[in-house]
Amino acid sequence: MGAQAARLRTSHHNRGPAGAEPTGLFYRIAHLQCFCGCWWVRELCMVFDVSVALTWILFIALFPIAFFWFRRAWRIAFRRDFSEVALKGGEPPPNAEKVAPYVMVVNLLAGCVAAVVIVGVLLGQLDYNTWTAMAGSTIWCKFFIDFAISRHAHMKRGAKPQHRAGK
Repeated sequence: MGAQAARLRTSHHNRGPAGAEPTGLFYRIAHLQCFCGCWWVRELCMVFDVSVALTWILFIALFPIAFFWFRRAWRIAFRRDFSEVALKGGEPPPNAEKVAPYVMVVNLLAGCVAAVVIVGVLLGQLDYNTWTAMAGSTIWCKFFIDFAISRHAHMKRGAKPQHRAGK
């Protein structure tokens, strides 16, 4: 039975009707095919390992991440609070109101994507690879875009670069 179970987990026999992958939020499902051709769920178990722990951490972290991104967009759009816009070394740029619309749009879009991922996972509409790719890509792209905006906002315009005299 051990060899047959291993074959079921690692081969094409693990596919459901019409070639669909067995889905579940964090579950591995082993299927058996009856002699008449129908599919039966043999076991439904959650195998807790490092990947499941990291998946749960990513999913649970999406809630506060989306909240903070929406809150930052709200503060910029309606409260006109530019204290968290394009920070570099904890200091906003001298012209924070100039880059604030870009930061607001980035935060709003990233928050919307995170909210869509949360709702899609809770409703079972997104499979594992899709939602983890969406969440991870959104987080990384948001960080890179915020970094680029903050560095652009803190550039000294019109100042000539100073050359070292010792060389």
